[in-house]
Amino acid sequence: MTPEGLTRDGVTLLSDAKANGVKVDTVNVMAMGYGPAYGGDMGTCAEQAATAVQAQVKSGFGLGDGAAGRRWRPLP
Repeated sequence: MTPEGLTRDGVTLLSDAKANGVKVDTVNVMAMGYGPAYGGDMGTCAEQAATAVQAQVKSGFGLGDGAAGRRWRPLP
């Protein structure tokens, strides 16, 4: 995960899972330092990443905000 959300591969994986009828209960994402490619405050980067992943899960599974929020978890 980056401050922009899931990587292209992550989005493709979720899309393929949905297309093939796989029930995804939880999307676990790694919350970490984002390295020199992302300057600035890492807390802000983490907040941006969380917002982006929430939106991707919401749109990818056709969920509302609350349901999407319950479908993903950050891992330290």
